[in-house]
Amino acid sequence: MQRIIIYVLISLILAVGYMIKEKRICNPITIICGLWSVIMFLSSLELFTLYHTSPTSYDCIFLGVISFVFGYHLIFLISAGRIECIKFHIPKKIYFDSEYDLNYRRSYFFAALCIVMLSYSFFRYRAVIVRSGFSLSAIQAYLYSEESRIHQLSGILNAISFLVSAPMMIVIEVTTAVEIWGGKGNKKLVIMCILIVLGRIITSGGRQAVIQFMLFNIIAFSCSSINLRKRISHFMWDVSKKNIKRQKKKFLWILGVLSVVILITTLSRTKNLWRHLYPDFAMQPYMFEHWANEVNSKKLRGNGLASWIGFSYSLFYIIKNLFRISMPDIILSTYQMTERVISEWVMIGSTLRANAYVSIFWYFYYDARVFGIFIGMFILGWISHHVYYYAINYPSKINIAMYAMIGTLLFYSYGDLEIAKPAFALAILYVRFFLYKRRKVGSIRFDLSKNRKESEI
Repeated sequence: MQRIIIYVLISLILAVGYMIKEKRICNPITIICGLWSVIMFLSSLELFTLYHTSPTSYDCIFLGVISFVFGYHLIFLISAGRIECIKFHIPKKIYFDSEYDLNYRRSYFFAALCIVMLSYSFFRYRAVIVRSGFSLSAIQAYLYSEESRIHQLSGILNAISFLVSAPMMIVIEVTTAVEIWGGKGNKKLVIMCILIVLGRIITSGGRQAVIQFMLFNIIAFSCSSINLRKRISHFMWDVSKKNIKRQKKKFLWILGVLSVVILITTLSRTKNLWRHLYPDFAMQPYMFEHWANEVNSKKLRGNGLASWIGFSYSLFYIIKNLFRISMPDIILSTYQMTERVISEWVMIGSTLRANAYVSIFWYFYYDARVFGIFIGMFILGWISHHVYYYAINYPSKINIAMYAMIGTLLFYSYGDLEIAKPAFALAILYVRFFLYKRRKVGSIRFDLSKNRKESEI
């Protein structure tokens, strides 16, 4: 217990320290350290008959957290026969570029396609949905049942769902959030996005759609140009105080509405809110231990595939269907194992059972045990710093959208590794390479060393 308290305090100090340093709560270290300090503390309480977790599992989790912090700061490359340390720093000149604009035509088309696919899913599940009185827990139970698997999509519809509509639903949510705070706030796109969020809630029986959309909005608001301009407006911009207040009110209103939706969807599952929420943020160490023992007993190793299965399985899915060749056994078995931890229910207490929530650390453990956790979280820390750095210092729409996805990945580290899911993995690729178009225009440059504005063409 004493060891766990030390882990919690160190993580909490790092979280608070970096929140003060970065002047925003949505920085990568505050997200990871703050989240896992809470989880380790709640898990150690072992309330509601939650099973005991061995100290070794807490050691693995804390190792991952610290590895992330180290990776956030340093990455070593062997270049020209020597080791060089790459350090990120804030440059003296900040560019507010608008080189990347959202391609509205593509966005409308894929948003409409997502709505059609969600409507089709609703039509297929209508009897269950209506009979349950729109109970989310009943809908989710049906989706995990054998009956649901028998009636799965087949052929072209399955391919469209897997490769297009499922990832595009995530893409539409994140790009809409960025447009609300850093773009035109297109009403048509916002309405279509709301329909997609509601459709995902009803057809999946889960809260993930609305939680993701709320996280995307929080991060987009935090990184948006208007928010950054406020911090440096005393020598750069003449920003209206009314405009800043209007943005804050708009943010609080959206945050409030989304919070109410999350509360309603949660209460639809249970009447005892604390009893329901406590396992959500306390079971991870035990679930990690349970599934770590599972792969140990069967001597299973992902060898790097488990962490990237979302990308690799998608690639081989396309190859399999284009060239009519079988999926490699190693890819298929790894994917099936990662699916199993999501779908299979296990007892986490004498009166508690759960599925999923194995945490991000399990995927790295599956790949290479403790070393996998160390190297995996180290690399993720570096990637997070890289994406965060560009979102803050070069806040174009695409950079903010990319960090919104990485920030959401970090928050969902309490459940799983999001890029191990093909939908989220493909969504990252679609945001980065497909849905934004490059616009060749001049940019505005601000020289912080001289406190003056320059223009570039």
